[in-house]
Amino acid sequence: FFFGRSVGAFSMIENVEDAVKVIVVGDGGVGKSSLVRRYAKGKFTSEYKKTIGCDFMEKEVFVKPLNETVKMMLWDTAGQEVFDALTSQYYRGAGACVLAFSTTDRTSFQSIKGWKEKVENVCGKGNTVLALIQTKIDLIDQTVVQNQEAEQLAKQLGVKFFRTSCKENFNVDPVFEYLAESYIGRGQLEADSMPIQQGAKGVRKEDFESGGDKEAVQTVKVHGDEPATRRAKQKKKICNIL
Repeated sequence: FFFGRSVGAFSMIENVEDAVKVIVVGDGGVGKSSLVRRYAKGKFTSEYKKTIGCDFMEKEVFVKPLNETVKMMLWDTAGQEVFDALTSQYYRGAGACVLAFSTTDRTSFQSIKGWKEKVENVCGKGNTVLALIQTKIDLIDQTVVQNQEAEQLAKQLGVKFFRTSCKENFNVDPVFEYLAESYIGRGQLEADSMPIQQGAKGVRKEDFESGGDKEAVQTVKVHGDEPATRRAKQKKKICNIL
């Protein structure tokens, strides 16, 4: 099955070339849910609620340098090892990934390489845009991770590094703007030239919807500006008689 919607007696299968599946991974308690919620809904809560399996939210991003609107499909995955077998299935089809560790949790920092390997085992090495995120920098006075070693890890892994605070809403949007722009820039939106069912970068319905608790979908413009123009290409629709 592919991502689409039914209208009357027809199944309208949309070209999802402007959709990016983003997975957020890292140890439990580092603030993955807070990161996704702050970005998608502009909200923050200090109450910790363990994610079981995976939660899902959605947001549209207008990427100014490329004049492209991208739908970000945000998957907040469980960080506890007991859920590994369950959560790894949600990695499939991911175009971008956030590797998150906490300012106040040394173990979460040391686990980053392992999380990267888990993602690459499912998605393939080099197939996913990655970003390393340090959360809770508002608690910098309690830090157990030095700036230099965090920067060194990012350099070693070859990924972009961001320091963020969901509580203070600091540097959260730039993380996802970077992922969206990098994903498009790498030429991964190839639906115009590749049949979706054959391309490794095609997105299937189950890749977006293989479980997880969905919250109400909310569409928000990141920059507050409606794009003046879109790229000349139009979404293609395929009609199948049911």
